[in-house]
Amino acid sequence: MRVIRAGRLVDGSGAAVQHGQSVFVDDGRIVGIEPSGDTPADAEVIDAAESTLLPGLIDGHVHLVFSAGGNPLADLGVEDDQRLLLRAVAAARQAKSRTGEPSPSGLRNPGVHAACGGWHRSRF
Repeated sequence: MRVIRAGRLVDGSGAAVQHGQSVFVDDGRIVGIEPSGDTPADAEVIDAAESTLLPGLIDGHVHLVFSAGGNPLADLGVEDDQRLLLRAVAAARQAKSRTGEPSPSGLRNPGVHAACGGWHRSRF
């Protein structure tokens, strides 16, 4: 079990931002959201007190041509179009091999560390 302690939590229902909430995740699924407090002794606690959580949100935003280097935007400026196209095709094939679908959604695996080319990082 993972417990993510949120500084702010937006549940997507239109309700006001909640403060001091914990999100309970078991086997990759959200199993509860409760006011922060006691946690199970065997839980992995992730302190996100400085963060805003949107439980269940899946980031569908991808950059197929970003490199995994430290400065992917700089790489875009120095690589030719053919290399960028080949990188995008390789990323799309990788996504398809993960999901069976030719879709950018395959670049994301909700519930675990997700990053596209080392740029947009999400740990939850």
